Amino acid sequence: MKIIKIYDLEIPIVDGPIGINFSGGTDSSLLLYILMTNTTDLIHIFTMASNLKGRSTAIVTSNLIEKMIQLTNNSNIEHHVKYVNEQTRRNITDLPTIFYKNNQIIRLYSC
Repeated sequence: MKIIKIYDLEIPIVDGPIGINFSGGTDSSLLLYILMTNTTDLIHIFTMASNLKGRSTAIVTSNLIEKMIQLTNNSNIEHHVKYVNEQTRRNITDLPTIFYKNNQIIRLYSC
């Protein structure tokens, strides 16, 4: 494990497959970029796309991930998009929880 320090914030980057909840906002985009530049292990990226919001999150996050692949030269990722009618706090964690319980990720990063 290595620690990335940005001012007073410490981000532990664990060894092994990791996951991140990724909305495409500034905070999760920065966190994903930090992860992609500091690990060569598989990163599972979890995105929730709401039908009520036109599923725009799926499009935005895919474009951002492509740009980050170009910037970091790291394509060791899997992007998982879950389509739901309405985004809730509970259904955001459904898929990452399954991955964690099945030992497919050893840590989930979220903002």
